[in-house]
Amino acid sequence: MYWRSRRTNANVAYNLLTLHASLVDEACPLVAEDLKNVYQSHYINKMFNPSVPIHPDSPYFHKSPGLKDKIHCVVYVIDICKVKIISDTIIEKFGVFRKKANQLSIPQLVLLTKVDEACPIVAGDLKNVYQSDYIQKSIHEVSVQLGVSLSAVVPVKNYYQELEVDSETDILLLSALIQMLRAAEGYFDNYCNVEEMSE
Repeated sequence: MYWRSRRTNANVAYNLLTLHASLVDEACPLVAEDLKNVYQSHYINKMFNPSVPIHPDSPYFHKSPGLKDKIHCVVYVIDICKVKIISDTIIEKFGVFRKKANQLSIPQLVLLTKVDEACPIVAGDLKNVYQSDYIQKSIHEVSVQLGVSLSAVVPVKNYYQELEVDSETDILLLSALIQMLRAAEGYFDNYCNVEEMSE
């Protein structure tokens, strides 16, 4: 996906990494060094297998990824209906992911999916998503559990059995996409500022 950078006035591609809570199970062998390699795009053609760590001498190891290759925003995807049953082990793993992303100055967002299934008021009218006490409590709980700001937790509704597009669903999804774009733009701005200071 591309957007026009405010800073360089050029088309810039951005890379998002999505980590779904269902994939971050307790048996996941992913370690911090693997994360660093994923975040910095040392995997050629995204040849990533969490059960087989990559080594710098591997033919799939990209030794010198450029800015365009790196991850520009990490997005954690969590089913809002499962917020209360996320285990401490999984929360710890998310903490490792977050810490490594912070060390690399990569912005992070959390998508809370299935808001319509979690709250009957929202199921009746998606416009109520920010008025729902249940949704607001879940956003706050995820913010505390994962150590991200409240503004980084974004509620969305999934398309899963609809045959037609729905404007209210699209508004939530596009709002989430805009936040991802802004976060990625911030990453580019920070990168350019660091480059300018080092010159």
